[in-house]
Amino acid sequence: MAKTDGRYKRSLITTGLESPSALAVDPVRGRMFWADAGSSPRIEVSWMDGSKRKAIITEGLRHPVAIAIDSSLGQPAIFWADSKADTIELARQDGTGRTVVLKGPALKHPVALDVFESEIFWATKDTGELLRQDKFGRGVPVIMAKDLVNPTAVKGQ
Repeated sequence: MAKTDGRYKRSLITTGLESPSALAVDPVRGRMFWADAGSSPRIEVSWMDGSKRKAIITEGLRHPVAIAIDSSLGQPAIFWADSKADTIELARQDGTGRTVVLKGPALKHPVALDVFESEIFWATKDTGELLRQDKFGRGVPVIMAKDLVNPTAVKGQ
């Protein structure tokens, strides 16, 4: 972390990381979530100062690359994309209630993800497309843009 001008730089998590691949913060609840796509892929949570660190998803992950916070549900949730498993999943912020939202080759190896209102948005590695779909997997994906040069970030605002 640091001030917006780069001053007061400080590392919050310095150990136990192999290949960090995504970060999302929930300032309302004072938590940050991250994915590690290393040899033991996992999703972790801690308070925003780095304390109270805990792995919340440790099984069934291959290469988690994107995380988004959704506070619009009755219980706050996280969504994440796994580019090797071709999945988008969700769970409560404590890791329980895990559900596969979308799965299969139609996802085209997602590399970025965000949630806005009732939809999820993701960018693909294979085709450089930006897609959207109902956040519970209903309906069909809609291509919003093609030929993105560097599809590594999506912001649904």
